[in-house]
Amino acid sequence: AVCVQPPAEVQEVPTRLSGEELEELFVAHVPGVREFLFRGQDGVYSLQFIKTAYEEGLRAFIGTDLQNHLMWLLRLIVHHASDGGADAARYLQDVAEAFMDCQAVQARVIEKTGFLILGVGSDFRGLLVQLVGEYKMMALRMLAYEECVKVGGPNEDKDPAHCENRLLIDIGIEVGFSEADVRRAALDSHASRFSTLEGTAKDKVIVRFRDLLDIPAMLHALVSELNSFSADSPADSLPRLFLEWASKSLTSAHVVFDQETFTQVDVDAVFAMAIFESVFLGQPKVAPGEEYRGELLCSLFAA
Repeated sequence: AVCVQPPAEVQEVPTRLSGEELEELFVAHVPGVREFLFRGQDGVYSLQFIKTAYEEGLRAFIGTDLQNHLMWLLRLIVHHASDGGADAARYLQDVAEAFMDCQAVQARVIEKTGFLILGVGSDFRGLLVQLVGEYKMMALRMLAYEECVKVGGPNEDKDPAHCENRLLIDIGIEVGFSEADVRRAALDSHASRFSTLEGTAKDKVIVRFRDLLDIPAMLHALVSELNSFSADSPADSLPRLFLEWASKSLTSAHVVFDQETFTQVDVDAVFAMAIFESVFLGQPKVAPGEEYRGELLCSLFAA
């Protein structure tokens, strides 16, 4: 499946900051964080939940095998910011906003952000996996909203975040989410508010998920990102890693450049799809004789 494969085990991360120090760290990086409310409830400030999760873990996962996993990743994120690490403000903003929602959302954001800091999936293939993952999550959220509407939601009981976990439990593996995603979803006790999908109903939901997965938009996003390459592109950026991948994986790496000056990356959606298929399936699934810039498309990708 096209999904992030986490490290076998996250190493223990001890606490380093007091509650007051943690609060000041978030205040320094996240505008207005002291006023962030948990699910819009007056007087219930999400920053207090961040402090508790930093010390003890997320309450919903206490006693499970994900308690330490998520707690240590949250501490990793906080310490990364405390040490002045790259993108600290963005990471803390993402975490702070997640803590305005339920613990299912908090867990997803903590894991995603922690893995970014750890460098999980930071090569070209890994960045493609992340891109696909973003579009899969968009499809899952739209599907969860539709399923909530069918049963009279969204409301406090029929909440899309918990419906997302119900869907992950029932169809996650079939539509390409990781076992870790499904394992985390299975610990959401509120997912049981929604009926288990089986048989024909399950098949229909899988088809609907695939309809909602916007492949053209994903290809357009990849094309735009790759074609943005410049001399200033960071070494770990998608465009730069693409050129490194192309030099090893294409038989004629020059085809990724504009054909007049050969100085700008210039690929289209057809080539982007061939990249995805080559990376994840081993070879692009193209028609015999299909050409790209005068060369057989299938022959451009090294076996």
